[in-house]
Amino acid sequence: MDAIAVEALANLTTAMTSLLPPPADPALPPSILVTPLRVTPTGVGGFTGMHADPEGEVLGRRVSARVTVSVAAQNTAGLNGAVTQVTHAMMSAGRDELSQMGILRLGVLELGAQPVPAQGPPSPLRRDIAFDVLYEFLKVPEEAGGVITTIPMDIDSTQASNDPRVLLKGAFLPNALNLFDVVDDAAAGTAAPSSWTYDANAGAIRQTSLIRGGAEGATADKPGTLLLLRTSPARPAVRDLSLAAGLQSESAGGIGFVFRFIDAGNFYFALLDSRSNFRLMAKKVGGAFSVLDQGGLDDVRGFTVGMPMQVRLVAQENSFRLRIDGVTVLEGEDSDIDAAGRVGFMTRNCNGARFFDMTLVRL
Repeated sequence: MDAIAVEALANLTTAMTSLLPPPADPALPPSILVTPLRVTPTGVGGFTGMHADPEGEVLGRRVSARVTVSVAAQNTAGLNGAVTQVTHAMMSAGRDELSQMGILRLGVLELGAQPVPAQGPPSPLRRDIAFDVLYEFLKVPEEAGGVITTIPMDIDSTQASNDPRVLLKGAFLPNALNLFDVVDDAAAGTAAPSSWTYDANAGAIRQTSLIRGGAEGATADKPGTLLLLRTSPARPAVRDLSLAAGLQSESAGGIGFVFRFIDAGNFYFALLDSRSNFRLMAKKVGGAFSVLDQGGLDDVRGFTVGMPMQVRLVAQENSFRLRIDGVTVLEGEDSDIDAAGRVGFMTRNCNGARFFDMTLVRL
């Protein structure tokens, strides 16, 4: 049994114990035995999402168990009263209270046989109450990030001098916007400001404004809105990186990434546009938008509205590569911004953008 499952069982025991009423006889407290029937990972392979503070992955296990409460008393009358008291306390707990403890289901399975008083000196009588319990344990991170032992297939050709390190990984939870700052480009004056929200039904961050500026078509002049990941000691600014996310838009427009963001006048970005049908990697340096020194443009294809995409950007030294669903669609080179910076999402003239998760690896 893995360490998280062991911790889940220990926490289930604690949760069930907390529901017990004070014993009528302090010398004969009830005891609890948790017998796991099935332990399964929650979410995707045990991963359920990201936690904002402290930052890192939330891992979970779901436990189906038989929980046996052994009740004791000095005589039959006392035992019957103790059984009733324990059963009532367990079954009268409110749904909200149980949910906060992680208990998703709680029901009585059976009562043990009524004990027969023994002949001879008085001795305590015991009776078991068996409960059917479904419990979910979510382990909140104590420290964000970690060193990965394998490199994702689509970045295995990089020449990183250090082991790649995962700085952020996972689906977005309701508090995900706490991880980010919003920056609307000063030149994006049409339909401003932006509107970044969390969509609980979709489990995604959305941007629902048509905020935009600059020129239409396959040019580099693309002021929009940025959602920038905050840095921290555990998640510093990055220069060489792999940035991946699930993207989708229910409307035409531009959606993509921003990286090596130094300030509002200096950053790189990658933008997919279904309105003008282009894919672009470009830059803003000294407050002016321009194309890369080399490559970074497909002026005939954008993306399909309503179609989910797995998009990954790899930036290393002066070389950049953009992949969609595992296929390289853009490559380019540029040397203007050689420093570590922030990363995030970008939209322009797109009010249906959705971002489902983020994986940031420092190379």
